[in-house]
Amino acid sequence: MKKLLPLFISVAFGGLSQSALADNLAEIYQQAKQNDPQLLKAAADKDAAFEAINSARSSLLPQINLSAGYKGNFMDADSHAPGAPDNHGFNTGLQLSQSIYNRSSWVNLDISEQQARQSDAAYAAAQQALIMRVSKAYFDVLKAQDDLTFVRAEKAAVGRQLEQMKQRFDVGLSAITDVYDAQAQYDSVLASEILKENALTNSYEELREITGQAHKNLDILDTKSFSASNPGKPVNDLVKG
Repeated sequence: MKKLLPLFISVAFGGLSQSALADNLAEIYQQAKQNDPQLLKAAADKDAAFEAINSARSSLLPQINLSAGYKGNFMDADSHAPGAPDNHGFNTGLQLSQSIYNRSSWVNLDISEQQARQSDAAYAAAQQALIMRVSKAYFDVLKAQDDLTFVRAEKAAVGRQLEQMKQRFDVGLSAITDVYDAQAQYDSVLASEILKENALTNSYEELREITGQAHKNLDILDTKSFSASNPGKPVNDLVKG
């Protein structure tokens, strides 16, 4: 967790533009910590494992049993002999027992502690994996947005070329085959636009599955404050740092 968190924070807070209407990476990560099904399951498993330690340890502790009772015979006034006492009584008991050595209880405690350590490590791994999944889902959305913007710009350019080709054909400067070729290119770009729109929708949906919330707009990468320049250190050193 400590290996990836500094790098994640530097991107989340320093590498993104600040738009009041857009969700940034830090906000989305906080949402994911509260709602991600995988992380929530890992947390629940960890809590259950540590609770099992308490349960296993309780079998090694002294056992106290407290009992109380009341006994009484009531007689009506006609059958009650003068001067005879009523038969009433209270009784209480306290029993303390302690097993000198119960091997199975100690084995169960050892197993519970091992499972708790494993679940704790699994939870830490789930936290680290969440950083990676949130980052990937976030930047997948940004990439899908860029791809859609590019293909729409391409559609506009190809559309202008198609109109120009139709005009040239109308005045006899181009063959009909040129118009057909331009139309085919335009249709191809339209198909690409549909694919990119679907890809963007799917990217948003994958992000929603992690955060539990719908997102409509994300902060873009601020290339002025964050760049892909060589940091001067090997990647392994950055991860270890």
